[in-house]
Amino acid sequence: MKSEFALCIIIGLIYLSLGFLLLHYEQIGYGISFFVCLPFIIGYILGNSTVKSVSLWGHFISLIIFFTLLFLGGLEGMVCILTAMPLIVLAIALGASVKYFIKTFSESNKPKPIIKSSIMPFLLFVVLGFSENELNKNDENIIEIRSEIILPYTTMEVYETIKSVDTLNVKNHF
Repeated sequence: MKSEFALCIIIGLIYLSLGFLLLHYEQIGYGISFFVCLPFIIGYILGNSTVKSVSLWGHFISLIIFFTLLFLGGLEGMVCILTAMPLIVLAIALGASVKYFIKTFSESNKPKPIIKSSIMPFLLFVVLGFSENELNKNDENIIEIRSEIILPYTTMEVYETIKSVDTLNVKNHF
């Protein structure tokens, strides 16, 4: 039971860290693969465990550790973490539910080793992430356009003129 708890924490941290590394090095993008597919796979792996409450706590602790490290490391801000959290938790719950229904309606109820059964879903995530990144790649070049006027005045003369421009003070509508 303790080994399954530790294994869930380790698998959760490894998957989240590898996913973030792929994101950080621009191999995948901020998209469905990262915010839905990866947490879904983590939830799916959660459904493989024999003791659900132990596994649930293990994945919960791995999420807290991961997001704390992201925030303390300055890789993500608190607003980003708080806005992504409901989507990630929902995808994890969906993945665990799908695995529960598959186990309920499947004919073999033999528990599979959690490590072996978690490699293929992660490879699926990597393939989906690379595919999504390639499909969303924008190869257009951004061209900077700038317009300027060179005035035959000193900077202080221009500043004083701009400072004395009339302003319009009206009541703002709702």
